[in-house]
Amino acid sequence: MGDTSDLLAGARVVDEFYGRELWPYGPLREADARFCPFCYSEGPDVTCSVQAHWPEPDRTRTLYLSGVECPQTREMEAAGLNVGLMTQPGTHYSEKAARYRFFAADNGCFNAKTYLGDDAWYAWLQTLPGQGEVRRCLFATAPDVLGNAVATWERSVPWLERIRDLGIPAALVGQNGLESFAPAWDEPERWDVLFVGGDDEWKLGQDAADCMEEALRLGKWVHVGRVNSWKRTKLMIERGADSVDGTFLGFGPKTNGPRLEGWLRRMDAEVSLF
Repeated sequence: MGDTSDLLAGARVVDEFYGRELWPYGPLREADARFCPFCYSEGPDVTCSVQAHWPEPDRTRTLYLSGVECPQTREMEAAGLNVGLMTQPGTHYSEKAARYRFFAADNGCFNAKTYLGDDAWYAWLQTLPGQGEVRRCLFATAPDVLGNAVATWERSVPWLERIRDLGIPAALVGQNGLESFAPAWDEPERWDVLFVGGDDEWKLGQDAADCMEEALRLGKWVHVGRVNSWKRTKLMIERGADSVDGTFLGFGPKTNGPRLEGWLRRMDAEVSLF
């Protein structure tokens, strides 16, 4: 579909059309690809390498990113189910990410005892496979502070652009209080993905739902972490989540593998209702 210079030239055409910068990033909207002279020019599933253009992920189908990599997830991937892999430092799953159509990169801050530190996390991020390719890596989360939206913003801002520099969409982790923290909403151009974190009370409450609704209105990809039951999965589908993750298979992959496969098949049916 042309060499890199051709693709960059295509991005500049879109830039001139909109009168705003799309390379390497602009507001991340699926519709942007429809105006790119390279995206989909060679078929319905072939996009260019401009990272601001959403590729194959179908935003009408919620993706499940497993925090456990095992034979069961590989079988689901081979069957073409809507499953991917959630990687993070220390799991070595980044070495297996190439087996999956889609994956994402969490930072591991949730467990402060095992977190490597911001600099080591960023060094790990640079080792992920397929950087700069059409969006197989859906996003990487900037460092955050559990339960504190203000502290998370202050910690994340210096890293968001550095994540983008790697050709990866930058995810802001939504923590308690984000619904009323104006800077994050006044400067949405700084981040590409809302990763809904926070404690369970906030995550499942109306404030987080309002944040998801606003992020979707802004054209952002919305992901929800720690989704380990069908009840919670269904709730997040109803709220419009593009993807969720969980470690459900860690509680017994042979037993829970068939159950997760059932969720994935039900997810498509549920999405069609909304």
